Amino acid sequence: MGKIRFRKTFDPGNGLTHRHDQCPHPLPRVVRPAVRGGRTTRLLPLAALLLSSALALPGTLPSAAKLRAQASSTSPVVASLPTGAKLEVKRCTATWCNVTAAGKTGWLPRGSVKVNYAACKTLATVGLTNIRKDEASYTRGLDRDGDGVGCDKTG
Repeated sequence: MGKIRFRKTFDPGNGLTHRHDQCPHPLPRVVRPAVRGGRTTRLLPLAALLLSSALALPGTLPSAAKLRAQASSTSPVVASLPTGAKLEVKRCTATWCNVTAAGKTGWLPRGSVKVNYAACKTLATVGLTNIRKDEASYTRGLDRDGDGVGCDKTG
């Protein structure tokens, strides 16, 4: 039995082209991910879930506060959190932060949420920018220009 000759080229996925008329083995089966309806699209929601939890930052509550259902002081209270409660900060607006604490998700006033990070780039992933001096997350290290606002465009 002689060499098996194929006239097709084969890209094994690493960018290298392999000519099968120059080797003795048969053309290998190539499994490519499905674009629609296949395993790849079924994994996309899972990937989004993992990324969203990866973007949350750990934080604490310097004083007791009420976790609200919506970003409003008139919204129903989801839970009363004690001083020092551990938080998972998901995202912040100019006045409120969406957090998970004690197994419940809700909103806390942004000024009462303490997130300890030395890099503004990290804090910005959850929307913590322009951190005022009266907010719990403010540190002098975040305020490079000394204007009382940390992680602003100039600092």
